[in-house]
Amino acid sequence: SRDWSSDVCSSDLTNLSNWGTFGSLAYDITPELTASFEARYQGEKQAVKNLAGALVIDSNVHNFMPRASLQYKFTPDMNVYASWARGINPQSFNTSLFTVPQVVVDSIVSQTGAGKIVKGERIDMFELGVKGNLWDGRIAFDADVYYGVWKDQVITHRVIGPNPNDVTQQTILTVSTNLGKSYLKGLELNLAANLTEHLRTNATRAITGTE
Repeated sequence: SRDWSSDVCSSDLTNLSNWGTFGSLAYDITPELTASFEARYQGEKQAVKNLAGALVIDSNVHNFMPRASLQYKFTPDMNVYASWARGINPQSFNTSLFTVPQVVVDSIVSQTGAGKIVKGERIDMFELGVKGNLWDGRIAFDADVYYGVWKDQVITHRVIGPNPNDVTQQTILTVSTNLGKSYLKGLELNLAANLTEHLRTNATRAITGTE
């Protein structure tokens, strides 16, 4: 946590406090198969006041970010794994809406849906892979495929709205909304080989796609 400071915008004071707790658990279902679960739970509280001491806006959010995986060992030197994890970015503010008249806020909301608070982005990632060593460790490799869904992406807009200084005129305002969504997928391959006592080679290949 920290004291009030003017780091939201020049005319506002903000106070940010956060906390988090983390834990993990692994269980050997069989000698070859291991399941693990990790999680982080965190809270974040923000309050914004103007220089006169009046509260402009406050928010209090809590996020749960888990990760689960399975690992199967074919041999002590080779295993396959599958995992799923969720990540969340902190939320933010549309500070350009803090000091403008309500008619300006209403115009921006009607055009974009933007509010004073911008939600945190969220991503769910799935991964399937294999890694191991061959020929007494002379060759090491790993390969994986992944797929992710990235939701509530923050998109910045330049919007024509009423001029805050003269609502009979128009001006361009910049705001952010949670309108974006992406699908991530890809394949990654890594190989390292000790060809001789003095010669080592490495190869990497990646194929990625985003929609």
